[in-house]
Amino acid sequence: SFGIELANARLSPRYLTRSAISSELFDSEEAIDVGFLDQVSDEKDIRQKAIEKAEELSKLDAHAFSGNKSVFRQQTIERVLGSLGR
Repeated sequence: SFGIELANARLSPRYLTRSAISSELFDSEEAIDVGFLDQVSDEKDIRQKAIEKAEELSKLDAHAFSGNKSVFRQQTIERVLGSLGR
């Protein structure tokens, strides 16, 4: 199913049972290790962090970025779409 494919693609294998099967909840720092989050920021810093990330991404070659992202995620995308009947 979609949820299983997403969990397998995104979550750390060492946390998969604890999070996907046992429904264990994690604090924000643990959620990074698990794979739910890439980073955490204080609420007051969110806007600035988002701007910094956007500026960082804007410096990348868009074609190369898109191509690399597709190559690395294509199998997962196909499995997720297959689980949705597409």
